[in-house]
Amino acid sequence: MKVRTIKGVDDETWKILKEIASKRKLKMGGMLREIAKEYKRRPSDAWEKILNARPILTENEAENMLRLVAKMRKERGYREF
Repeated sequence: MKVRTIKGVDDETWKILKEIASKRKLKMGGMLREIAKEYKRRPSDAWEKILNARPILTENEAENMLRLVAKMRKERGYREF
């Protein structure tokens, strides 16, 4: 087994990581592997939640809102979109 060091990890952070690994009955290598897997998966999970979320507005409400915004922009002299 090769010993590796992690630069910039203070004692408090290292202690927290060791406690978490101990609670999960993992060695530190296994714990770091889990953290890396979780980190890789997290961004895709966030986008899945965003893209598959329930719409905030119904189609009818969205169309009404677009018409209202277009009317307000025209009244105020803004360019149309």
